[in-house]
Amino acid sequence: MKYNKKVKRVIQGLVEEQATLAIKQTGRTTDEYGIVLMESGKYLGYGFVPRDIQFTAFEELKAYIRPYQDNQDVRRIIENYTHTADQSAVLCF
Repeated sequence: MKYNKKVKRVIQGLVEEQATLAIKQTGRTTDEYGIVLMESGKYLGYGFVPRDIQFTAFEELKAYIRPYQDNQDVRRIIENYTHTADQSAVLCF
């Protein structure tokens, strides 16, 4: 099996196994990037982080998100997204 397929399977497994992760996306401007956070398999919310911010822990990212209620539909969307996501966009903690 190709390396990329293996990595995608691992990422998918992490989402399904209630992992803590951040999905990094394009921001609203070139000075930021978007993030979607999941903690212990539950959706926390999304937000935008300035590109010049360096973070070393998941807790630091929480300050930049808008909290939203977790639900099965959102988790399913995130699971499906991880099937096609660039593996470098998924940060596991």
